[in-house]
Amino acid sequence: MNMIARWSGALVLGASLLCGAHARTLVVGQVAELSGVAVAAENAAGAKLWFDHAGKTSGHAFVVKALDDERDAKKTVALTRQLVEQDKVVALFGYRSTPSLEAVAPVLDELQVPLVAPFNGSDAVRKAGANWMFFLRGTYQDEMNRLVEQARTIGIRK
Repeated sequence: MNMIARWSGALVLGASLLCGAHARTLVVGQVAELSGVAVAAENAAGAKLWFDHAGKTSGHAFVVKALDDERDAKKTVALTRQLVEQDKVVALFGYRSTPSLEAVAPVLDELQVPLVAPFNGSDAVRKAGANWMFFLRGTYQDEMNRLVEQARTIGIRK
């Protein structure tokens, strides 16, 4: 949880710096599956609560734009462009699926907008040229290595 708070703080700080100290309202965006099987609606609701709180302590008002891509990578790209070009988001956060992240990586590089804390551990996403993605979690391989290391530390051998 502490890491989430740090990354969230980094997002707020980064958004503030990108917009300058004068901006009173900062728009942040999320494109994820808000309907369907792997629903990200809880993440969007939690993010809204966090940004509401951060706004009270930072002196900025945050507008959170969460759009549903129905887990369709083409929609992810189109909605990301909409958030950046029309809604003027200063940062993106909380994207989820591997195909969507692979598809949006070159778009982020083109638009030069940061995507903070995608919920994904795929190594393929990192290899997709994700220069503007700032990951909250390690790769699935990193996580497995740590699990095995922890198991050995506490004496589990089988």
